[in-house]
Amino acid sequence: MQDEENNSKYMDLIVMTPSSIILKEKIVKLVAYGKEGSFCLKPRHVDYISALVSSVVKYNIKDGNDGYISISNGILTKNGAIVKLTVMAGTCGSSLEEVSNSSIEKMQLAKESEQKAKNVISSLEKHMMSKIVNSL
Repeated sequence: MQDEENNSKYMDLIVMTPSSIILKEKIVKLVAYGKEGSFCLKPRHVDYISALVSSVVKYNIKDGNDGYISISNGILTKNGAIVKLTVMAGTCGSSLEEVSNSSIEKMQLAKESEQKAKNVISSLEKHMMSKIVNSL
């Protein structure tokens, strides 16, 4: 009976990216943003699924503290007491500032990587064009 009572007070939050599980936590509440707007999930909420937009998800840990996850687009499913967020990328933290700073750093690295890739592609295109012109 005690176990059933505890299970109805908490949810298991699992946040996954394509390469890893970035968070497993017992929570009492979660606020997220889907294409239909913001919503809140609590342990006794009905099963639910939502397409998530890039945003910050807030959750309340069972010890009373808050947690935050900066996510790129993804899917949220709630099945019983298990809430899963499957996202392309995510950053977890205990404050908005921590999540924000980490997300900005990751975006800058991604932007630099994208620019390098564009430069390589441009160089290859130039090389191929000169080969074609020289063969004429």
